[in-house]
Amino acid sequence: WAWFSRASLFVLSSRWEGFGNVVAEAMACGAPVVVSDCDFGPREQVGHAVSGWVARAGSPAALAEAMDIVLGDPALAANLAAWGRERARAFDVERIVAAYARLFLDQAFAAARPPMALIPLGVAAGTAA
Repeated sequence: WAWFSRASLFVLSSRWEGFGNVVAEAMACGAPVVVSDCDFGPREQVGHAVSGWVARAGSPAALAEAMDIVLGDPALAANLAAWGRERARAFDVERIVAAYARLFLDQAFAAARPPMALIPLGVAAGTAA
């Protein structure tokens, strides 16, 4: 975390990625981020030109250009860092645990309810059939 907090830029050049914990950590520490537009994680974590910069995946030239853009514009880098820090809050442990708990509870209650097609008419409305 000490390295992230002093970084001028964090770059993730993945071709394939799941959820990038390292991206969330860099954003939480206030480092502006540049990520490759690979499937899943980075694309879902970083809003292009809002909470980071998203470069075309598989293109070293596009990644270098993105790095030049962010490093060459201190105001942009500061904005990306500030919004990135805000975006990283969505990945706080407490929020993720609460989201999973809601998901599991919703699924448990959905599994416990019989499908509407199996409830006799009148019973669902509170009257005897």
